[in-house]
This record gives sequence, C-alpha cells and structure tokens, in this order.
Amino acid sequence: MLHRPAVWTPLSIRRQPQLVVSEINLEIILVGAAAILTNNSPARGPQYIPSEDIPTSTTTEANDLWVTFFARPNQPGLNGLTFQVPSSMRPAPAPIQQVLVTMNVAGQKDLIGPLQAKPIDSGLYQVDGNYFNQSGDWQMSVTIKRAGLPDAEAILPWTVAPSGGPHPIIISDQPLEPILPLLAGLLMIITLVAMVITWPHRTNRSNPITNGPLDVK
Repeated sequence: MLHRPAVWTPLSIRRQPQLVVSEINLEIILVGAAAILTNNSPARGPQYIPSEDIPTSTTTEANDLWVTFFARPNQPGLNGLTFQVPSSMRPAPAPIQQVLVTMNVAGQKDLIGPLQAKPIDSGLYQVDGNYFNQSGDWQMSVTIKRAGLPDAEAILPWTVAPSGGPHPIIISDQPLEPILPLLAGLLMIITLVAMVITWPHRTNRSNPITNGPLDVK
C-alpha cells in the first residue's frame, strides 16, 4: 500500500504560487531555447540572394570551345545576353555557323527557345529580349553549330539578381550553426541554476513527520 515517506512535509499553500511561477519561467526558457535551435537558417528567396552569389560571368568547356556567358543588367526584364565562344585550337577547326540558346528557370521544365544569337564581333554573340522574367537560379543551354563538326553543347548555371539589386540584409544572411552549441549550453546552465534557486524544498528535516499511526481521540 502507498504510504507517506518517513520524512515528509506537505507543501505550504503560501509556496504554491512560487512553484507555479518557477515552472512558468522554466517553460519560457525551454521554449526560447527550442525556438533558437530551430530558427537557424538564413533568409530564403531571390530577394535575399547575397551579392557575392550573383555571378558577373560564367565559363564552361564544350569540345574545343570555351563558352563564356554574361548578362547585362542581369535583372528581370530587358537584358543583353552575351556569349563568347573562342576555340582553344589554332587555327580553329571550322567557322561557327549558328549559336542557339535555350533557357529555363532551374528546376522547371518550361523552356524558352531555342533562340538564335546574333554575331556582334569575332567569336561574340548576343541575344536581346525580356527573357528573364524572374530573379533567382536559371540554366542556360548553348548549342554551337559548325560546318563538318558535331554540335558543341554547353550548359551554364546562372543567377539573375532581383530588381534593384540584392535585397539589403538587415540582420544577417549567415546561418547561426557556429554559435548554436555554445548558446544551447548557456541556456541549459541557466535552466539548471533557475531550477536550483526557485524549486521549493519539499523536505524539512527540523520538523519530520513519521508515518506511524495517527493518534485519534
């Protein structure tokens, strides 16, 4: 059968509010720690792209050709899309007949093109138009056709900056992972100290009550 322990003092009614307040404080600390631990990722979305993640140009190799791409002003709307396609061989094995461009938002299947780039200088081609309809990650696919040679294919990832440039970072665009272990440990120490200070003592050795039979008169 259940019985009272040998040394036991019932909790005073006056101390019950203290117990409630201490438990509320502990719950606030624990909820705050959980919120900090889960809210540790940087701001997302094209408007929060850090300026260092927006390229000024990108280059890849396709057969003997080096394909370089850049866009001006590289924002949604009207852009000049420029492709430089010099050959690494001297002399070049064959003249370029066509440069065809296809593009799409990264992760989407809807394609824009193929568009024929116009030559503007030796080895330099350009496409003008409102093809970048949103900021964020894009993929540029380039096909270079030359007489007597197989097509040279190049795929270049690209990032379109948001209108007006990258969104200013008010606080930070960096993750909190480096400081989270230290912060979590500090919150745990604060929680333990609060428990020691605020938790009411349930025993009173100076006035023990034994679990002997009650004297009823």
